[in-house]
Amino acid sequence: MRLPSDVWQTVRHAMPVPCVDLVVQGADKRVLMVERKIFPRGWWFPGGRVLVRELRADAARRKLAEECGLEAETLEDWGTHDLIFDGEIPVEGAPHAITTLFHVRARAGAVTLDDQSAAFEWRAADAWLTELQHPLLRHGLIRAAYDG
Repeated sequence: MRLPSDVWQTVRHAMPVPCVDLVVQGADKRVLMVERKIFPRGWWFPGGRVLVRELRADAARRKLAEECGLEAETLEDWGTHDLIFDGEIPVEGAPHAITTLFHVRARAGAVTLDDQSAAFEWRAADAWLTELQHPLLRHGLIRAAYDG
């Protein structure tokens, strides 16, 4: 179930939004990042909101398919994190999300992006770390470099 737009506008400022973020690695251990056109803009893990009555692991599988056209071979919960964003939040964003970070080993396949992303890249976790500063991204990439 998706909230109507007017209800979502109220909810996103009134309470934290449950989300999933996916540290996607292929067989070669490179990490997939998408360049988002919507909040949070820029290079980010695939992911998004958990729908009502949807298990977080099911949301992770759904977001991987919707945003990247990929299937999960394995899925592992890497913990839950608060994402609190300061400053002006665009219409599609929420100032506070509670996200579960999932490590995903993706089945081989071509990446097919949805309309939320402008581009994608596969890079070694260490290569992403040289340019990405957000604490959640760094946490997932460091863990991918050593545990992935």
